[in-house]
Amino acid sequence: MSPIAHDLRYNSDNLPNFHTQFLLGGGKLMEGKVAIITGASSGIGEATAKLLSERKLKLMLAARREERLKELVNQIEQEGGTAVYQTVDVTDFKQVEALVQKNKETYGQIDIAINNAGLMPL
Repeated sequence: MSPIAHDLRYNSDNLPNFHTQFLLGGGKLMEGKVAIITGASSGIGEATAKLLSERKLKLMLAARREERLKELVNQIEQEGGTAVYQTVDVTDFKQVEALVQKNKETYGQIDIAINNAGLMPL
């Protein structure tokens, strides 16, 4: 069980029924849907990818750190999930377009987009 699902199991009193049912009740409603997650190489993005994979969603993972993405895809696949990745800098529109195109070629659709990539001015 992912850390998020574990925490929610004990703190779900404040969540609406739909979210509680989706996150903790098996998520049949979303099974087979396709999600793109930016910022997927660590933190909230990584945890979200693991949780959605447990719920049988197909994932397109995006971030700048390719090695972390490779590791996450391998973990997801070893646990029976479906995931592919694309390295992307979300500040570059052409890279975002390429991400969407790869997703279309791989899965043929986008059902959910989770724009989680963090930006930091230098």
